[in-house]
Amino acid sequence: MAVQFDGTRMTFDFIQLDLFDSSIYDPEFLSPIDYGVFEATDASAIGLLPVEQLNGLFWYRMYDRDLSDDNQAAFAVLSDNWPALSFSSAKVTPETVVSKPDVSISEDFVRSILRDIMGVVGFSCLFSNLEEMQGEVIRMDGAFDALLRSKMQEMGGTFQSPKYLNENSPTGHLWNALIHQGADDERRIRFMDQILQKRLAYEQMYDAFYLYANDGLHGEGYYYPLYLSPQAGGERIVLNGTEFYILGTKKGVPFVETPGLVDYREYLKAYFPIEFLKDDIIKIRLTYHHSETQIYSKTIHPRSYMVYIKLEGR
Repeated sequence: MAVQFDGTRMTFDFIQLDLFDSSIYDPEFLSPIDYGVFEATDASAIGLLPVEQLNGLFWYRMYDRDLSDDNQAAFAVLSDNWPALSFSSAKVTPETVVSKPDVSISEDFVRSILRDIMGVVGFSCLFSNLEEMQGEVIRMDGAFDALLRSKMQEMGGTFQSPKYLNENSPTGHLWNALIHQGADDERRIRFMDQILQKRLAYEQMYDAFYLYANDGLHGEGYYYPLYLSPQAGGERIVLNGTEFYILGTKKGVPFVETPGLVDYREYLKAYFPIEFLKDDIIKIRLTYHHSETQIYSKTIHPRSYMVYIKLEGR
């Protein structure tokens, strides 16, 4: 994986998939996730996707922290939010297409097979199953989608079992690139502002808390109601290293459910989505293989595509 910046636009090298067999029933994933720059491909193709369809995919959790605290940034991927894509309908770029321009991957790959067999693509009339071959390429969309979701589940982390900055993960890599790795200043500022605004909006949703802790004076138990800012008639109290303000004498006693109170530990565990912007690009590297490596004593080569999914917005 890699992230590139061009002006204020971000290009995210997301994943490269290689489907060895043309059968959709028993796909095999051959290329692991690569955190470097993607390998070169035989061709490029362009597809379009509404930006909102990816804004629930990559998630982060971040605590307020001091320099002496551990960095508890955590990352998850909700693979169920990955939209089913029609890779086969992406348009191959004119400079990399096998034959005439304005064709889809499904057409281009079949033409590459004809070229391997005949040396040219102008004798398609000799083959009666071209539509069937193209249909098989189209059916590969489902297989690639399944492989992609599987890798996201394997590498992405979940809310319950997240990945951290010292681990390879799609969200962590994207996060780190947006903050550090060559991000355009404007894009970095917009991302950091997004983080702040999401956090402020979240904090405004909650007022009072409870926490099972020990203040060193009243013993262990539930402390409530707790507030993060000074309250009229409230008392300052420190629990687990965090400063709160408490009203009344409900300290160190069995907790009685009170409407509107939130467990502060759960409050800290909130995840927020990383939002993409209009004109961002998701790059996915695909490799197609014919089920036969030899036809009429001719070698049938795999063909790889760098699919640029451009995100559209309103």
